[in-house]
Amino acid sequence: MPYLNGRPLAAWFDEPSQGGVASLTVAVPSTLARMLSGGQLDVALVSSIEAFRGAGEVVVAGVSIAAMGAVKSVRLFTNKPWHDVKTLAVDEGSLTSVALARIVLKDMYGASPECRRMAPDVPGMLSACDASLVIGDPAMGTHSCAAVLDLGEAWEALTGLPFVFAAWIARDREVALSAGDTLRAARDWGVAHLPELARDWSRRTQMPFDIARDYLVNVMEYDLDGAKRAALDRFRELCVTHGVMEHGPSAVYA
Repeated sequence: MPYLNGRPLAAWFDEPSQGGVASLTVAVPSTLARMLSGGQLDVALVSSIEAFRGAGEVVVAGVSIAAMGAVKSVRLFTNKPWHDVKTLAVDEGSLTSVALARIVLKDMYGASPECRRMAPDVPGMLSACDASLVIGDPAMGTHSCAAVLDLGEAWEALTGLPFVFAAWIARDREVALSAGDTLRAARDWGVAHLPELARDWSRRTQMPFDIARDYLVNVMEYDLDGAKRAALDRFRELCVTHGVMEHGPSAVYA
């Protein structure tokens, strides 16, 4: 994914010593999901909702992109009271966050807005809709609006659980097992180099270093422990309850 939060899981593959380990594709989550289901990818760092599609795909054990409480990079913006939101412009690259937004708005504010996919531009989104959902680096900037809702923080208030935004998902169990050790090694390397990754990202994107470093070191989590698996189960249940999907088989791990 082309966002800062994915770098600790993927940067290792850019190291010269890892040349040839894998062929990497960089794309937004919605595109990666299509490529995975279409057989173009063996494994993808993709939105966690893909774990419930029931297409034989398997979550690689032990690795995720998650946060407990405020995540800073998945946020809703509006100039209206949340309960008056009737239309929601959603980042065209998002999948899991759209489902999470629908759950949070309904359970916290009784709102069930129509979702419209748009480019991640907050002023443009708010000129067309009552509220906007933006993910990744664009969500971390300062935007002029009346209210901002961090969806990680809202999820914790609703459930008391962390939220898993993405995970490595393989096209089948055999791939998950064969790739697992490599992907966990990449995670360990990334977690050991968070300040360096933040500095590199700051140089490449002009994001202030202190913001990038705080985000990687103090906000994001990259394991997939029991609490995060429980959070995925709860998310699946609420996706079914809120009609995000008709059925939601439990995630399979390998």
